[in-house]
Amino acid sequence: MRLISCHIENFGKLHELDIDFDPGESVIFEENGWGKSTLAAFIRIMFYGFENEGKRDGNVKDVNLYISKIDEMIERKRKLFLCGALEH
Repeated sequence: MRLISCHIENFGKLHELDIDFDPGESVIFEENGWGKSTLAAFIRIMFYGFENEGKRDGNVKDVNLYISKIDEMIERKRKLFLCGALEH
């Protein structure tokens, strides 16, 4: 599995951020305080969930919303691929 792109509406100090990842390795090279650690935390949470999820029920709902949006996007792309409108 490969992370192709990421959209963050509001997570920590990151707002309305779109990132496209290159095949192979991607490097985030930004100034101190930009939010590199916040970006890494966002990606980890999207894949593995929050630590101590029982204590953060409100945040878990936000994660589930992002996951459902990702699932919808994957399903749309799968349908386009099956119809021949999208190449692998």
